[in-house]
Amino acid sequence: MNTLETTRQAIIAIDRTARFNIIEGEIHWISEEIPQEQIQTAILTLKEIHSLESQVTNRRMREAASDGAGGSAEGREWLANQNNLISAERVKL
Repeated sequence: MNTLETTRQAIIAIDRTARFNIIEGEIHWISEEIPQEQIQTAILTLKEIHSLESQVTNRRMREAASDGAGGSAEGREWLANQNNLISAERVKL
């Protein structure tokens, strides 16, 4: 899932009527109905999700492949752990 899709999910989770603009990668809220604390929490969560997702590089994906394809158990374990961290952050939205 890309960052824009993650952002869309966050907005739905925060408030189905929320309106926003994304300018230079930053979220600018239009709706005044959303508490500022909730907005800040969503933004921090989205940044953490993006950070975790960006660590899943092509090299990490190769390391998570089957042993016959050049991967390793450690690589698969790392990817599974990373996916668990990402899922834990998405639950916060």
